[in-house]
Amino acid sequence: MKIFPALLFLFYSMQAPGQSALDTGTHYVRINGFKANYYVRGKGPVCICPTPGWGPDYWVYTSGFKPLEAYFTMVYFDTRGTGLSEAPEDSNYYRYYFARDLDALRRRLDQEKVWLIGHSAAGTQVIRYACLYNKHLNGVIAVAPYWGNETTPDPPDTVYINAFLNNLDKRKKYPFYDLGRGIFTGSAKVDFGTSLRAVFPFYFHDTSNIAVYRASIPPQSSVDDRPGKHDGKVIPPYSAYNSNADYQNARKVSVPVLLIAGDDDCVSDPVVCASRIHALIKSSDLCVIKNAGHFAWIEQPEAFWKGIKDFFERNQVRPNSDK
Repeated sequence: MKIFPALLFLFYSMQAPGQSALDTGTHYVRINGFKANYYVRGKGPVCICPTPGWGPDYWVYTSGFKPLEAYFTMVYFDTRGTGLSEAPEDSNYYRYYFARDLDALRRRLDQEKVWLIGHSAAGTQVIRYACLYNKHLNGVIAVAPYWGNETTPDPPDTVYINAFLNNLDKRKKYPFYDLGRGIFTGSAKVDFGTSLRAVFPFYFHDTSNIAVYRASIPPQSSVDDRPGKHDGKVIPPYSAYNSNADYQNARKVSVPVLLIAGDDDCVSDPVVCASRIHALIKSSDLCVIKNAGHFAWIEQPEAFWKGIKDFFERNQVRPNSDK
């Protein structure tokens, strides 16, 4: 009788017959109590790209970050409860669980060291991973990372809150302002689909780039801002905040870290967020992109990729064609 659970675990853990963990395509693997989905494409050292954790699946990034496949074997990873990954039975979305999941995936891929890239709350994830597992990293790229304090038990992060409210108010002249600000501040109660459509313009320096973003998202993506896509959808609880321990651990990070921030990012203010991390991590570079919001690769692709290529050159990361 004791053999059955072990056989069941092996059934859920194994790849398709003849499939290696890093073969191109879709994979499922059981880690930390849930069946996780990831997608592999590219060639080179392994680079894991987790999703932010609140809803978007990895298809959002397979197009946007595709140029990295010339440098890395990219592993696009649906974090717990998002995309095609299962929600864990404990329903725990606390900050450190995402880092532990990343490390469990690293081990299942049989990699001593990996690169990481993450955007938005996933930018926070990859920095937190560096804080905890620095020895298992080759380097990190954090795009528009959030980096603020817990409201409890630590005092409220008034510096972040004030910067965030100021950034909201820069958009006061736009028709989406009143409802969007109400959603962000909690005074407006609407369903998730309406909420996402109302706040999405705040994430862009130039709202005409929303159309560019939409065009870049593959149709199979589970989360975008098209009307009706999310109505009634329940997003799992998620903690992107930081504790004082994160601040202390960040000072111990020694691998190369690139922080990319748009100078007009409403939700991840570059002065408050990326600059905070830059001040803590001595091995980090900060690239602030002018006239860009939360999606700098959409709004300023030339400057975005130049920042990454310059970082690669400084750290001797070369495309596969040069190897």
